Amino acid sequence: MNRLSRTLGFLAVLAAFAGAETIEERVKALEEKLKVKEDTSGKTPEPGSPEAAVSNKIDVYFKNGLQAKSQDGNFEIKIGGRVLVHYREYFTNSQRISIDNFSIREVKLDLKGRIWKDFGFRVEINGSGSAAFVVDDAYVSFERWSLLKVKVGQFKAPFSIEQTTSTLFIDMPERGPSDRLVPGYELGAMVYGEVFEKILEYNFMIANGTLKAAENNSDKDFYARLQLRPFAKTGIDFIKGVHAGCSVNWGKRGLARGVLPYTYSPPSSQTVFVARGPRADQVRFDRDRFRFCVELAWLAGPVGLKAEYIKTRDTYRFSGAPDGAGHSNHEAVFVTASWFITMEEKNWDRPNVKKPIFSGSGAFGALELVARYSRFNVPGDLARDEVTSKLTSAQHVDEMAACINWYPNANVRLSVMYAYLEYNGRRNNPLVIAGKRIDHEDVLIVRMQIDF
Repeated sequence: MNRLSRTLGFLAVLAAFAGAETIEERVKALEEKLKVKEDTSGKTPEPGSPEAAVSNKIDVYFKNGLQAKSQDGNFEIKIGGRVLVHYREYFTNSQRISIDNFSIREVKLDLKGRIWKDFGFRVEINGSGSAAFVVDDAYVSFERWSLLKVKVGQFKAPFSIEQTTSTLFIDMPERGPSDRLVPGYELGAMVYGEVFEKILEYNFMIANGTLKAAENNSDKDFYARLQLRPFAKTGIDFIKGVHAGCSVNWGKRGLARGVLPYTYSPPSSQTVFVARGPRADQVRFDRDRFRFCVELAWLAGPVGLKAEYIKTRDTYRFSGAPDGAGHSNHEAVFVTASWFITMEEKNWDRPNVKKPIFSGSGAFGALELVARYSRFNVPGDLARDEVTSKLTSAQHVDEMAACINWYPNANVRLSVMYAYLEYNGRRNNPLVIAGKRIDHEDVLIVRMQIDF
């Protein structure tokens, strides 16, 4: 009996060892299968395939707006917005050129993103105090290569360093008088890219040439812009922010009879400084227009310098004289200097505030000082041909402005701007406001802004 028990026990031990070996083999086989499956699933799905759409996880976060992005980077979307409120006060002038007032400078909602990395879109609507919202940006783009990109829709034309800077990030609450000579949002198509990364950038655009208005002729406007930053990749702070550029625009205008070629009022004061002449109702700017712009900038640490020169040449004619044409040459220039006294680095867009307010002991935000000189020349040809009034219009406008910008954080801005404008004409005190003649004015502008 004992012998039988020992035999059965020995067989049981052998069976146990055999079973353990079988389990180990099975575990090993299972691990190999899982490894094969991981290798297979780890392959990047082809863009546009159902596997790519299903397998992606979405990260949602807030960074200068509400953003969502797939982990593989194929899909990206951002929702943002802004509110800009201005207070404008006219003083030192007993005639009160305009009433002191609060106004909505901008109210915008912005949606932009990418699909399959290479295809982009943007839709931006603007309230700006009007009863109805209007579309500013509305475009689609293809951005696979840095050398060659394509954009189609409505967006800012590639012209002028100041106009192509977002209103959020311009140095002062309002642009200078020279801004009246440049385009804004145009409807068309553009090819653009970087010939050398961060160093040489180009833009070529064909557009309706009527800004946001409906097209009024079959001719199109052409834009070209080159921007050079020769030291951008040197890593030398003192020179890496050197910037030079030029823009040109050529097209055929289709303005109705009696419409003057530009808006003759500085953005800061909004005072009209050109009066219509006896033949203004007979003139028509429906011929060629050429515009040229040279831009220079230097950003070094907390300091920034920007300058721009703009010249336009517009052809016009009078009713009853289809073959006779005149030419008017407008000119404008501005120079801006800025300094972050809290020593933040001067950027082209959003400031990098070192110590946002309430972030710690002594945290105040960022403080910037800005000064600007601008001049706008009205061509004498218009006065000679009696398109503009000789005695109640300015021949040139000089603006001297100073501003202090306070950024409690990168998304909030409070600005106080003072502008002194001098109007020079054929006679003293060329402008007539409320029956009184003036040759200058002072205006104070306060901006309160928040964006996300």
